[in-house]
Amino acid sequence: MTERAELSQRIIETAEKLYFDCGIKAVSMDDVCQQLGISKKTIYQVFKDKESLVKDVVFNHFEQIESEISRIESQESHPIKQLLLTAEFAIEQLSKVNPVMNQDLKKYHPNIYSEMVSNRGAFIENHLLKNIQLGRELGCYRLNFNSEAIAQAFSLLLYATTDAISRGESKFQPKIIDDIIVYHLRGITNEKGTIFLETNHTHE
Repeated sequence: MTERAELSQRIIETAEKLYFDCGIKAVSMDDVCQQLGISKKTIYQVFKDKESLVKDVVFNHFEQIESEISRIESQESHPIKQLLLTAEFAIEQLSKVNPVMNQDLKKYHPNIYSEMVSNRGAFIENHLLKNIQLGRELGCYRLNFNSEAIAQAFSLLLYATTDAISRGESKFQPKIIDDIIVYHLRGITNEKGTIFLETNHTHE
């Protein structure tokens, strides 16, 4: 990694922590510089403005989330377990979110927010399609439903729920994601899959 790339990563990580703690609007470029002990000239050599920094912070954060979901998918061979583990991870992540950050993102950086929504929706939908295909191959999921339509519909439901929670605009707590995942699984599993779900899902 080059010196510039290392500096860029340090700035992103520092800004992310500040944004999560205080929200985006309340954190200036000066605050980031002060936290890192660098000059404004230095930070502006890497990021032309706050908008570009916010974008890199947001997409770096979601790249980490996507990487973890991909890791779960690659290490867990059973599709139902994949989704249950993903639900646990999502609940953990949502429990850490400061709603102010996500409120600020939508209000003050709408273009970044819209791009994030689009990218995350496509990512979730793609993983759901792969999960359905694997479940059918293993004989756990029904064959008599349109996989693309279900993946798209469930992706929209999942995103709408997590987005509302992350902005503090939902009456539900993060653990509702587990209920939603189980709801989805009960709709697509056959008898074999349902038995596996009942055996492997921890009811709280």
